[in-house]
Amino acid sequence: MDIFAWKPSDMSGVPRELAEHHLNINPGATYQRTMQRCLKDQISRDVHAYVDDVAVMTWKGSDLISDLKETFENL
Repeated sequence: MDIFAWKPSDMSGVPRELAEHHLNINPGATYQRTMQRCLKDQISRDVHAYVDDVAVMTWKGSDLISDLKETFENL
């Protein structure tokens, strides 16, 4: 018996609603939750996470490299 199917029509007798499934996710919200989880200690201190961007900011130029290193380690 072959249980693999490329498309619903390959599964005769199986209702299409049973064969298909959909993940109800919101990609923007999923990304935002991921960024908040990964960067929780840095957000509002030296990182701002936007829908399509992560901005690392620093008060002193001498802190930039250490702030970037921390961000990449957290990601």
